[in-house]
Amino acid sequence: MVATVAFNISALKELDDHDLEVVVVHEMCHVLVNEMRADRGGEPTHGSVAHEERVVSTLAQAFLTVRDQGEREGRKAARRKKK
Repeated sequence: MVATVAFNISALKELDDHDLEVVVVHEMCHVLVNEMRADRGGEPTHGSVAHEERVVSTLAQAFLTVRDQGEREGRKAARRKKK
């Protein structure tokens, strides 16, 4: 898989680290689901764009939540190990 992702650097420089991460993960999720566009002829429609945005936003939130939960569990395990 090869992808080109463009970012508006002027907009990104205003974001804090958390919001920047959310944007980057969201855009990377577009890369993951992009091949499904071929199933609908490659050209997005209004409805398909809205659907893709919902899917991508949900995936990004899930990825970040799982990562955060893993970090919390790792810290808990490390504290238990020290005891």
